[in-house]
Amino acid sequence: MRVERRILALAVLAMLAGCSFLKQHGDPVTNIYFLDVGEGSATLVDSPDLGRILIDTGNPSSRIVSKIKALGISTIDKLILTHPHPDHIGGAFSVFEFLDPVQIFDNGEPLLSGHPEERWYLEQLRGARYNKLRAGDLFREGTSELSILSPKTLGSDWNTNSLVMMLTLGSKKILLMADGNFATEAALIKNNTALNADILQIGHHGASDASSQEFLRRVSPAFAVVSVNKDNVNGYPGGDVLKRLAVLGVEVHLTYRDGLARFMITSDTIYYLGPNAR
Repeated sequence: MRVERRILALAVLAMLAGCSFLKQHGDPVTNIYFLDVGEGSATLVDSPDLGRILIDTGNPSSRIVSKIKALGISTIDKLILTHPHPDHIGGAFSVFEFLDPVQIFDNGEPLLSGHPEERWYLEQLRGARYNKLRAGDLFREGTSELSILSPKTLGSDWNTNSLVMMLTLGSKKILLMADGNFATEAALIKNNTALNADILQIGHHGASDASSQEFLRRVSPAFAVVSVNKDNVNGYPGGDVLKRLAVLGVEVHLTYRDGLARFMITSDTIYYLGPNAR
């Protein structure tokens, strides 16, 4: 079935020369790019309904900007920073300067103005364009929506406090876990959150403190993406996580190994395209 999806994707690409077959037939196409930013995470959603949404920016570097501009994108509608760990917000200053996001969101994590990095973040990113997000917040337009599933309140652990989001495009769903861990997953399950999704961004870069068997069973994804660098100093992704995904028959993409993971999504179909597809 997944091989058939890849073959069909190549056929669709052949039809995209000059004009979009899918758009001609009234089915809007959303592209989701899980960017290879080394250690860290950055995901770009390019939706005709919701606009261009960048979720996290990788480690401190300006390469996030060059990677996005290489896709033919020069502005961002929404910048969402899931939590203030450096491997998620490190490129935010470059994004702010060169991609001019219209709106900026994060989870409202308390920061210390006495720490230079946190003070710069407070001064530059939590300004007039800024709002914080909590569980229950929702962006909706047409048949597309981005809903915040977690957290309801902030605790002491930054990973547990990560913004967890469900992107819904017609009948297709993408669950973005940021650095969500076992505690995050347990809270979602306890709250009877609907977790089933076609694509899962694996929590905490595939660390062994996330992606429990029960959680993965409830999500039951066809695809999983692990945003991680090669030879990660922390040993991510954990072999136990990869084994649980293999047992469930999930097609797994590691950003360091496979490069950019791009998914082209219509209201009822998902096509996985390799890093060289444009």
